[in-house]
Amino acid sequence: MAVTAELKEMLSGEVGAGAILDDDSCEQHAINGQAPGVVIRPESIEDVAATMRWAHGNGLAAVPWGNGTLMHLGYPPDRYDVAVKLDLLNKVIDYPSEDMTITVNAGLCLGCLQNILEKKGQYLPIDPPDAKDATLGGLIATNAGGPRRLVEGTLRDLVIGIRVVQADGKVVRGGSRVVKNVAGYDLCKLYTGSLGTLGIIVETTLKLRPLPEKQASVWCEFESPEEAEAGIAAVLESELSPIFIEYLNGNGAKAVGPSELDGWAQGRAALYLGFDGPEEAAQWQMEQLQAVLGTQQPGRCTEIYGHLQEIVSSRLIEFRGSSEAALVCKANILSSEITRFVTSAEKVADENGFAIETTAHAGNGIVYLRSSGDINETGMIAAVLSWTELAVGVSGSLVVERAPYAVKEQVDVWGPQRSDFRLMKSIKETLDAERVLNPGRFVGRL
Repeated sequence: MAVTAELKEMLSGEVGAGAILDDDSCEQHAINGQAPGVVIRPESIEDVAATMRWAHGNGLAAVPWGNGTLMHLGYPPDRYDVAVKLDLLNKVIDYPSEDMTITVNAGLCLGCLQNILEKKGQYLPIDPPDAKDATLGGLIATNAGGPRRLVEGTLRDLVIGIRVVQADGKVVRGGSRVVKNVAGYDLCKLYTGSLGTLGIIVETTLKLRPLPEKQASVWCEFESPEEAEAGIAAVLESELSPIFIEYLNGNGAKAVGPSELDGWAQGRAALYLGFDGPEEAAQWQMEQLQAVLGTQQPGRCTEIYGHLQEIVSSRLIEFRGSSEAALVCKANILSSEITRFVTSAEKVADENGFAIETTAHAGNGIVYLRSSGDINETGMIAAVLSWTELAVGVSGSLVVERAPYAVKEQVDVWGPQRSDFRLMKSIKETLDAERVLNPGRFVGRL
């Protein structure tokens, strides 16, 4: 259904004419070239609810927007009439710092949140790409995480309260503002990772952590993927407690590694490890690492600190978020299969005429495959199909995070349907029977 002038006039009576942006903003909120008929910028939760009542009552499909940093995920929408831009919902509602929790609007940027928390010696322990601009609502909707998920998990583990506007405009709450809350259904986990298909997240309460006294990191290069794999196993079986262990193939090491160091031998498989905590504990772990690696001693291993540590860590975190990448995929496999999977994936890419850079959360079994430049779309499709087969073959899965529209139309962006798809479909039909929210973008084109 087209968004007519009459429909806009109807909505302006509910949210005010100033909340309806001009027509130029529609192109700025396009998804895979598909633009909405109108962009609404609510100033309050009540305005979001009014917008959804209007959209639902008039058969319009709505897509939640924060700052657009994660809009490349998923399929293009089946219908797209209304963009609901939430960046004005950016207030801190309650911050009892002594309780290590904070309640905020979901339109608040992660970077802004971290600046607020830093003044109290606290932080939210996630490190996704585009942290400066990514809104908390978008991060929760995609269950964002990063290298630190080895210890801290993802947002699913940190959200303890949530407020959501459903497709029909009803406002619901889940969880609470206290950590010890075990009563009732866990609506926080239901909405986390649902890609905005079940409701628009407008408020959240989060668990926080104290800032560590020291943050240290070590970069190690190995002669072969097999030696790197042995190094990973040695660390995981030791008493060390790294906050992240990242495995990088040769190309990934070139893209992320500390090239600023004189004489650095690049192009080999590498591990990048991080430690934090009290100063003495972090330093002890750094000293123990060399002994733990033992016979898997890398060709070169050195501590990365100061400004260089910030550079390398930033490259690692932003690896999958690069808008310049032609193709970004995420494989979720057994940790023990990472190096073999990457080696096989490199061979598949080479057979299809391109090279890949990879990073992997070695303790979690999550691998990111990235390729840039001018790549033949037929080769991309063939590679994605082969990578999916490789991942499924080791009881895993593959998600296409970034790819041209033509590629997304020819592959299963979210991978083969799982056994729980019927349950997911039932929940969608219960909460959004008219398919108003983000229709067609999620698993099985829900």
